[in-house]
Amino acid sequence: MRTPPLVLGLLPALLCAGCFSFQQGPVVYPGESCSFVEVQGLTVHYRELAPTAPAAGPALVFLHGFGGGLLSWAAIQPDLARHHRTIAMDLKGFGRTSKPAGDYSRAAQADLVVALLDRLAVPTATLVAHSWGSSVALEVARRHPQRVAKLVLVAGFVYEEQLNGFLRWSQLPVLGEVLFGLAYDQGLEARYTWGFYNPARFVRAEHFDHLRAFQQTPGVTAAALATVRGMGLAELGPSLSTITQPALLVWGAADRVSPPRWGARLAADLPAARLHTLARAGHHPMLERAGTLVGLIEEFLQP
Repeated sequence: MRTPPLVLGLLPALLCAGCFSFQQGPVVYPGESCSFVEVQGLTVHYRELAPTAPAAGPALVFLHGFGGGLLSWAAIQPDLARHHRTIAMDLKGFGRTSKPAGDYSRAAQADLVVALLDRLAVPTATLVAHSWGSSVALEVARRHPQRVAKLVLVAGFVYEEQLNGFLRWSQLPVLGEVLFGLAYDQGLEARYTWGFYNPARFVRAEHFDHLRAFQQTPGVTAAALATVRGMGLAELGPSLSTITQPALLVWGAADRVSPPRWGARLAADLPAARLHTLARAGHHPMLERAGTLVGLIEEFLQP
């Protein structure tokens, strides 16, 4: 009997199910200077910029979204560093931070953020987070409220209902390995472009080169799948009313990844939140409306 073509197509992924490898060490590219620190048995990659003028208020700590890294903030971190100590980090499993086997839950990521703050002697910080990173920032505020002064959440991805079918099915044993084996490294350019209101203006060929290089680094797929399975967004929603830090929510009006209705819902669920919706921006306002976002954050940080 002939094997159905669909089964034949799935065989490579089925054979690979569960065999994605993790990576214990950091990712270092030759010729590039990076800042690394050992935290909780991980080598964490971060970028710190000291203020060029007298610092005002707590440090700013930047948390990227799913599949991103600290370079997501390259367009706004230098401007905000004029008056603030700023620290952007690669979360566990992303960028150049280690990608070992282990706990990739939202709680574990939040505890890693606080451990980095301890290591860098930062008693209190304002967290600036993008997309899925917003769920990590909210978890830090929930678990360690004394460490978080304020929250800036950009295009937040924090509700279970925001997960698409691919991410939902990937949480299942074996099927997740099949789906990630087949599709996680496919269509990177299209997925990245989808997040922009005006991709022709902001997306460059070198962005795709960076995406492909990152996708080929050891441990990326295993860490991404573990992160999807550790998101636990269903448990986050009911606790939002307990997070009382002032929160600035910024959404792109043309965001197709996390449409503005989720910003309205989050503004209603958080006790001390205000929402700004930016025209001519998609899922990456920190790139498409960098100057406007810097202005909003600076105003929000005023005493």
